[in-house]
Amino acid sequence: MATCQTNNQMRYMRRTMPDTSCPCHETVPMNGCPNTRDFFPANMPIAMAYVPWQKWQNIYEPCRALKNGTIFEELNKPFSGKGACCR
Repeated sequence: MATCQTNNQMRYMRRTMPDTSCPCHETVPMNGCPNTRDFFPANMPIAMAYVPWQKWQNIYEPCRALKNGTIFEELNKPFSGKGACCR
């Protein structure tokens, strides 16, 4: 019985699992997310972002800023601990 195993795809931060039904060329990501390799066209334009200037208001004291990871109260957003896949 032939087995094949695809290489790790670190570019997309996912590892593949070995497939025992060789010959195979399709990857099965371990995180359960669908394969989006062919979803985006190769000639898709680069996005343009609007990022407003941060206003220097509601500034934390140094100790509190270090604890929260920001000096700006408006940017203190708690981490919810959810992944960014298959929501």
